[in-house]
Amino acid sequence: MIKIILNGELLELNSVLSLSDFLKTQQNCTQTFAVAINEEFIARQRYAEIMLNDGDSVEIVAPMQGG
Repeated sequence: MIKIILNGELLELNSVLSLSDFLKTQQNCTQTFAVAINEEFIARQRYAEIMLNDGDSVEIVAPMQGG
């Protein structure tokens, strides 16, 4: 079991997952979003190769309109 921080909240995962597989488990993800792990934005084409590790901080950010 690994522990990550997702948008500021502790989350326990049963096993190591790729970022792509993890995002599939998140029902609040919309079509358009950006992901940062440990404050580094990850390009969408790299989601399948990035593995989440114990202690990672993951931020899922949806774009907002306005100024």
